[in-house]
Amino acid sequence: MKPMGLAATPTAPEGLTEPAESTASLGGPETADIVVVIPALNEGDTIRPLIERLRATRTVGVILVVDDGSTDGTLDALTELAATDLLLRVVRRRRPRGIGAAIKHGLSLAIDLSPGGRIAQLDADLSHAPESLQELLG
Repeated sequence: MKPMGLAATPTAPEGLTEPAESTASLGGPETADIVVVIPALNEGDTIRPLIERLRATRTVGVILVVDDGSTDGTLDALTELAATDLLLRVVRRRRPRGIGAAIKHGLSLAIDLSPGGRIAQLDADLSHAPESLQELLG
């Protein structure tokens, strides 16, 4: 079964957003098996470039963003991206619980999403270079 893109909607319950149909291709190899967990809070300026750079590496499978209650358009950007990215997953949390809790939640979900057991965590503010993932995970 092919994974579905996820659309984040303002009325979605807290947690993993509901699947939505998508007609666009992933744009990466079928063998990309790294799951990347990204905690985010008000990262509207950087979330799109981060995801685009991750996809450009062609080594990342599922990208799991845990949005911790952003109010700056981050969720809107993620919704738009999820409409064309079949392997973008968004966890919407209605109120901030902190970066540690967001990472822990994301990692617990990533275990089930990682076919090869390869999981990475990057910050949404681009303080980690997405291009270094391939070298780090060798």
